[in-house]
Amino acid sequence: MRSTSGVEPVVISVRSRSLGGVVEEHTPKAQFETPYGPLYPLSYYAMAAQQYFHRYGGTREKLAEIAVAAREWALLNPAAFRYGAGPLTVDDVLAAPMVSSPLTVADCCLVTDGGGAVVLTALDRARDLRHPPVRVLGYGERSTNTSMTAVEDLTVTGARESGREAFARAGITPSEVDVLEVYDSFTITAALSIEALGFCGPGEVLDFIQDGRIRPGGELALDTSGGGLSYCHPGQYGVLLLVESVRQLRGEAGVRQVPDARVAVAHGTGGILSTHATVVLGVQR
Repeated sequence: MRSTSGVEPVVISVRSRSLGGVVEEHTPKAQFETPYGPLYPLSYYAMAAQQYFHRYGGTREKLAEIAVAAREWALLNPAAFRYGAGPLTVDDVLAAPMVSSPLTVADCCLVTDGGGAVVLTALDRARDLRHPPVRVLGYGERSTNTSMTAVEDLTVTGARESGREAFARAGITPSEVDVLEVYDSFTITAALSIEALGFCGPGEVLDFIQDGRIRPGGELALDTSGGGLSYCHPGQYGVLLLVESVRQLRGEAGVRQVPDARVAVAHGTGGILSTHATVVLGVQR
């Protein structure tokens, strides 16, 4: 492209997975947001991160721990897309190309092929099958919004309610969870989910995840496959949260196996922090 004035224009790549000017039919309110040029859905999650920083403090460095920990788990998973990529540091995350402030490329999930399946059957039938049965102990879900226009507080998600229901039905608390698999479309998605599910208090998650807590060998085994950030992300990533949860509970995770894992939680987030589903799984040993 060449300017008629003889001055070369600046060409900017927004590094977007969004088609400009497109309003998806299931988000009609987005027509009022599209004129402002947000990247769908990245810019919306970036706004959630900005609001969280503004309300509670915290820094990009602390949020980057989500991506750093995911990479460490991926380095233990031969099937992970980033398995051979080497460790990721906080400086690497911060230095990656900015996509929508404060989120860089390294704060964003992969785009890969992938797939999974989950088989459900009666417990009596499952006991006769080859693999140890994993039980669904509790479940909860919430749909809160379609666009960001209608969201009063971007730092509060429906995971609070879906998690509360799932834990109540399972008869457990977050302190009894051995493995936590949350949807990590972006680092902020995982952070908000950890907090909303009750693993720490409001405004505490960025401090909570520091000091190796969510890395291999830490107190909270988070996204043990490497997550959408470093394992794979085929779009419908939620099923792989269930798959990894089952592998951990059956003791089939190899070198990334969490010792004596008995209870796992898989939590999915869809849309623009719009839909939330929490499943509590358990196994007897």
